[in-house]
Amino acid sequence: MFNTAAACDLLLTGVLNGDKALAGMDAMTNPVPAQLAQALLRWAVRGEPPAAGLLGMPPVARLLPNAQRKLLRVRARTWPPRTPLDAWVGAQLAALFAAEYPAAPPARRRSASAT
Repeated sequence: MFNTAAACDLLLTGVLNGDKALAGMDAMTNPVPAQLAQALLRWAVRGEPPAAGLLGMPPVARLLPNAQRKLLRVRARTWPPRTPLDAWVGAQLAALFAAEYPAAPPARRRSASAT
């Protein structure tokens, strides 16, 4: 658990600092550490403690201030999926904000006759 928590901390720090080299975090993509990592990231960004639903705990304050959440959301939208780990990180970051900021619907194309 400690290793996964430390990796989440490094992940958030690296993304917020614009560091796109995520060496040493490959273990987070394995099933059990990945589930724990997702829970810890949700806690940091959304204020949902791990197993809160199971324990009947209410949400708590977000661990990241709004300015860092905003920066993280921007970085999540532009995260380059160069490796499988990068793709996993991008998907996890995007999922953290999906409920608050759903994807915009595709732009409607104007027909030539509408002009």
